[in-house]
Amino acid sequence: MALIRPFQNSDTNRLAVAWREHWQTVGPIVSTTSAQLEQAILDKPFFEFDHMLVIEEEGQLVGFSHLQTDPSDDPPIRARIASFCVGQCADRRASAAALLQASIDLSAKAGIREFEVGTVLGDLSGLVGLEPYSGVIGIPDSDHLMVELLTADGFEPRTPMIAMELDLTSFRAPVDRELLLLRRMATIDERPQQLPTEWRAACAHSHFDITEFVVSNRTGQELASATFYLSDRDALVMDRGLLYLANFDSLSGNPLDVDLAAEVRYAVAGSLPSMVQRRFHTVRAIINSEKPSAPARIDFLTRLGFHHVATGSAYHRTL
Repeated sequence: MALIRPFQNSDTNRLAVAWREHWQTVGPIVSTTSAQLEQAILDKPFFEFDHMLVIEEEGQLVGFSHLQTDPSDDPPIRARIASFCVGQCADRRASAAALLQASIDLSAKAGIREFEVGTVLGDLSGLVGLEPYSGVIGIPDSDHLMVELLTADGFEPRTPMIAMELDLTSFRAPVDRELLLLRRMATIDERPQQLPTEWRAACAHSHFDITEFVVSNRTGQELASATFYLSDRDALVMDRGLLYLANFDSLSGNPLDVDLAAEVRYAVAGSLPSMVQRRFHTVRAIINSEKPSAPARIDFLTRLGFHHVATGSAYHRTL
């Protein structure tokens, strides 16, 4: 007989077991520890005990559902399951379905009307950096159990995301006419960034260091930038050899809908050699494939040596 109840402090170690077992059924082998989950989820000031439900079978925790409300709502009308895992148990589908329904019921009783499942790029969940896929591609398409349950329950996929990775151990900076010209005509400077000043954003990003590379011409005009997240020296959430390419944009007003401006490509390509010297081994980028600039960005990253890792989406339903 399955039991669904709120999270307790004594559940922490079993959360990590459920997390690892769930993702092993999806495909990627992860080694996420209870300490990593504590820093990413439980230690955040906005974590609420009664917003995490766990499911037990025969007295053993086998899964959990972590709910978050939208911080911009007062009172809350939107909620999201930021993370959802069901590990090895007698009937994973039945347990996952019961846990999903309990999460929906809890939200409906609290007056929630817009309900999402899955964290995507830009959400202030605190999960960014967790394996697999840096926690920001929603529900991976390869998570067939969750995709099947959500579709059957009336959820619709939104915000499709694509995860791409580059192996820096064999990286060589690309050479083309435009980039060669920029090497002679422009400079690229690294600028460590402060955490966001808004409280929720600062808490969600507290396990990161943020650094920005800015391309400027000879007159000092800033042309483009590339922003990376890397693990804080004292944090455990993210692999210290992993870089997360959070953003790369033009600062000169060039549109990115059709093509990616040369200075933007230079901001990314020109920053990576210094990261190789600092012994980072992998760069991960997440692309929102709904945006008009997505094809150009994917094409550029592919030419730079990135390869496709996974796709996923957040799922939405009106309660």
